[in-house]
Amino acid sequence: MQNEEQAKKFTKTLDKFESVVVGGVRLATIAAANYRKLRAKSITVRGSIDLLIGTWCIENEIPVLHQDRDYDFIEKQLGLRIWRGE
Repeated sequence: MQNEEQAKKFTKTLDKFESVVVGGVRLATIAAANYRKLRAKSITVRGSIDLLIGTWCIENEIPVLHQDRDYDFIEKQLGLRIWRGE
C-alpha cells in the first residue's frame, strides 16, 4: 500500500469476506498426494500455495476465482471447481 489511507480502505474491503484457515497435517498430506498425481502426468504446479489452496477448495467443495494457470491444471486433473461468475 502506498499510504495508510489506502491500507485502511483495503483492510475494510477484505473484512467483508469470510476468512478461513488453510493448512494442517491432513490437508498437507492430501496436497502432497495431489502433487504426486500431477507429477505422474508430467504437470508441475509452480506454487505450492496454489496446490494447498486448490486442495482445500476441492476438499471443501468451494469454487476458486483465479488468474493463475496452475489452477487450470488442478481443475482439469483433480476436479477443482472454478467460479466463472455463473
